[in-house]
Amino acid sequence: MTSKEEKFTEILKYLEDIIDKKSRSKDNDSYIYKLSQKGLNRITQKFGEEAVEVIIAAGTDNKQDLIYETADLVFHLLILLRRKKLSIEDIAKELVRRKND
Repeated sequence: MTSKEEKFTEILKYLEDIIDKKSRSKDNDSYIYKLSQKGLNRITQKFGEEAVEVIIAAGTDNKQDLIYETADLVFHLLILLRRKKLSIEDIAKELVRRKND
């Protein structure tokens, strides 16, 4: 694994840890906690909204907007995966499996 891959993996694991802690925190000021309390339908709706924002940003020449919206999408994907008791590691394993097929 390259240094860049390690940093990317490290930040995703860090975000997963934060999402896990905030989801269980009972902190009504926490966006993650409040979203988690609204349930799967709201989490998937929010993920869908973020996906649409990525699509819109991709249709422009503004790379920074695309980066920003993609970061939001990944963040909400991690929240969704946690809700479904999955992790980014589960997704990585599937990608490796596909690579080896």
